[in-house]
Amino acid sequence: MTVRDLVIAAAARLKRVGIPDASLEAESLLAHALGRDAVWIVGHPEQALDAAAIRTYAAMIARRARREPFAYVIGEKWFYGRRFTVRPGVLVPRPSTEILIEAVLGLVPKSAAATIIDVGAGSGAIGLTLSAERPKARTVLYDVSRKALDVARDNTKRLKLSRRIRLAKLDILRQSLSEPKQAKMRDRAFLPAYVIVVANLPYLPLAQWKDAAPEVRGWEPKLALVSGADGLDHYRALFKQIARWKRAPSVLALEAEPGQFAELSRLASALMPAARIDVVRDFHGDERILIASKRKRP
Repeated sequence: MTVRDLVIAAAARLKRVGIPDASLEAESLLAHALGRDAVWIVGHPEQALDAAAIRTYAAMIARRARREPFAYVIGEKWFYGRRFTVRPGVLVPRPSTEILIEAVLGLVPKSAAATIIDVGAGSGAIGLTLSAERPKARTVLYDVSRKALDVARDNTKRLKLSRRIRLAKLDILRQSLSEPKQAKMRDRAFLPAYVIVVANLPYLPLAQWKDAAPEVRGWEPKLALVSGADGLDHYRALFKQIARWKRAPSVLALEAEPGQFAELSRLASALMPAARIDVVRDFHGDERILIASKRKRP
């Protein structure tokens, strides 16, 4: 069979199960199966493929046809210009989360010493990206899931950030979130002039999760998605934990669902009374990111 034959058949199968952009996904999966790029696929429609390549591709299409997320099938996801390992048991990073990255980077100079605390780190996409973009930062990645921490550890090594990253298991609903301590004076370059708390905690109400896309409801971990009746149990716990610290963070950045930001803004204002509170919209115009900052934007 040729490249064209395989892509046409695969696209038809994916389309039948309701996958948008079925043709594009069929081409992309074949490119991954062959170790090629999409340009090669488009440029070689008559190329015949051997039986081994066809079997590999067929297995990938079968997984995707069961509505397994595309990122799980290929084992990776690009996020803020970097390739992250993802696999079942960890949430797939979303493009909308890159808005949170941009907002935090806009508040923290590149040369700044910082402590970054990523709560609900999952694959580590947020905390590791911020750490890579701010080379004087030290970062702690917290997650309740051992599977997620294993993936985050793999990504830490992949990005060569192990010397500045610590990983720890934490159930924010039941355990205390430790306040970062000042480094010793001889470590002056790493004194946390900025303490940054970032979180993409579960925020879907249970009823909303039941209506989610098959890729979300059937494959991504419910533990990383659902948080009580209104979706805010985990964030309320996070605010309660930070309120016990002697000092509030310099920057607090959260991702949540439209309709939750009035309550989150109220909680952030109570935690950081003098802070500037911004709610940032995503690419669809929906409220998506909350930023609370002690410092004015540059």
